[in-house]
Amino acid sequence: MSVKYFDSYTTKTQLKQIEDLIKKESEHMLQLDQEMIRDIINNDEAIIALDGPKVIGFVKFFINSKEKDTNTEILELGSLVVEEKWRKCGIGKELVKRLVTKIKLRNPKSVLLGVVRKTNKVSYKFLKSIGGKEINKPKSMILYPLEWNVDKFYIIDLRNIY
Repeated sequence: MSVKYFDSYTTKTQLKQIEDLIKKESEHMLQLDQEMIRDIINNDEAIIALDGPKVIGFVKFFINSKEKDTNTEILELGSLVVEEKWRKCGIGKELVKRLVTKIKLRNPKSVLLGVVRKTNKVSYKFLKSIGGKEINKPKSMILYPLEWNVDKFYIIDLRNIY
């Protein structure tokens, strides 16, 4: 296995590959177009897994909110996808691990949370298997879109997984 991980420049072909990977998982995640993906990468908010020139995995985060009293950023894990034939090979775990490291270097007070629909048992089990802890929704956290009901989601704390 010759997987390499990057957090910067991608080609137009790779942007398309990321977009296509996310489309395959449309039931469980917000769709991103190539321009949005490029902006996320340029803002240093993503990690990409490559096998040679081919994208086989992608993960991003976004700032959900900030706790005023502690200046702690609440960050939300988003768009964690791994090409089906590469699943159960440690790619998703490594993507999240590298994202957590990136976040801690950026702001040690940041908290990375996974928000998982209760119907998405695969993602829930994965995040728990890598050390995520189920928590109550922080008061400052905003669920997007706003009509989402917290009772339909698990909130998983990922800040101390490694």
